[in-house]
Amino acid sequence: MGTKRNKRTRSRRHASRRWIAERLEDRRLLAGFEAIHNSSIPADVNGDGDVTLQDAFAVVQGIHRQYQPSGAAA
Repeated sequence: MGTKRNKRTRSRRHASRRWIAERLEDRRLLAGFEAIHNSSIPADVNGDGDVTLQDAFAVVQGIHRQYQPSGAAA
């Protein structure tokens, strides 16, 4: 009698473990800003020929603008 009970329990567990397909979040590639990309010196984003603090600041500003909620004051 114990084996029937075990089989029933196993079949119930199996029935409750069915695969369920669910929609995942959209995946977006966070690409660089192509308009300010310098292929000869990639870190020179403002195109002045030097890699300076202004280049880093331009990147930070661009990222900040991209993720700013609509209508929010900067």
